[in-house]
Amino acid sequence: MPHVLKHPALPDYFLTSAGDRNHVADYEGGAVVVLPNQAAAIDTAFWSALPIDDFAALKKFKTAFGLDAPPPRDRLHADLLAVVEQDDLAARMTDKIIELYDALMPLYRTVFAGYRFPKTRAIFRLNTIMAENVHFDTYREPLPHHFARMFVNLDDRPRIWHTSWPIREAMARYGDLVAPETLSADANSLWNELSWRIFGKSSKQCWDSEPRHIAFFDPGDVWIVDSRQVAHQIFYGRRAVSIDFEVDIASMHDPSTYYLTLAEEFRRTRLDQIAQRSQPSPASSHQEAP
Repeated sequence: MPHVLKHPALPDYFLTSAGDRNHVADYEGGAVVVLPNQAAAIDTAFWSALPIDDFAALKKFKTAFGLDAPPPRDRLHADLLAVVEQDDLAARMTDKIIELYDALMPLYRTVFAGYRFPKTRAIFRLNTIMAENVHFDTYREPLPHHFARMFVNLDDRPRIWHTSWPIREAMARYGDLVAPETLSADANSLWNELSWRIFGKSSKQCWDSEPRHIAFFDPGDVWIVDSRQVAHQIFYGRRAVSIDFEVDIASMHDPSTYYLTLAEEFRRTRLDQIAQRSQPSPASSHQEAP
């Protein structure tokens, strides 16, 4: 069960659920929905003991995760064997990934019910991370889809997250910091600029002055969050998986929360503000005749 130390200056967007109902509206609204009591189905001892330093490609291993069927065993085993070059280890990892699929996908389908998924995958994030920079997720190019993201702590140690401002509040509070020339750039440039202006560009700047919630996700904890909407920082973590299915925007509960739509909303708001400030006030524009 996660332990969350909540900062009074921030909105409380944490929600705990039994995982027995649809949480699409909460997810799209920027909630961090915590789904406890999944640890019994996850072999954290196996995942925490993996010799990740011996296999660089395992640090971020991607695999297909079908909506209604686990990854094909033969293909998954072959993909893992190409990475670890040990048949026994590849076979055990194959078994454990399929176990995770069987344990987690009923939960995933329930909390994201109603979404249509044109592409499905899971990303095993098995490297140790310490004090990355606080950020909103961005990408090298705009992505033409929403996503449904579920995180799972596979390790036998807590995964520690710091979270801060939701995106709309960050826009309202700090939008003025974004340079006017950046407003003509794409959504990812806007997101990056906003993150950098608020939280700094690197982990060396992680002690900025912004408030943070601190979440300790215990071994086996599961949570969902749209990481493009909530500023976050992995302060410490070793073994995790994220189930990242692409979502057809037309199947969203509220398409206005799609990240490119939010970016365009921010762009229009800032341009309107700049235009209004450039207009002369009624007092200065009225001059009495001599």
